[in-house]
Amino acid sequence: MTQMHTADVDFEPLASSPEQPRWRNAAQWARNALREKGLVRDDSPHGVWAISDKGRAWLDRQSKGQLATPTAPDSNT
Repeated sequence: MTQMHTADVDFEPLASSPEQPRWRNAAQWARNALREKGLVRDDSPHGVWAISDKGRAWLDRQSKGQLATPTAPDSNT
């Protein structure tokens, strides 16, 4: 598993949303990007990042050394 690296600034609140720390905002944007690429399901419960079939296929290719990065929601990579 990848180790999480954070800095003090990651725990500071956003100017536009003082109740939300920066790390949470970054995580939400990361999930949104994965969802747009079809790598995580968009129908999973709140707080759950369920890998889609496309995401599983992408991970399988990664484990075999085929390091293609999906670039668009309708991309087959």
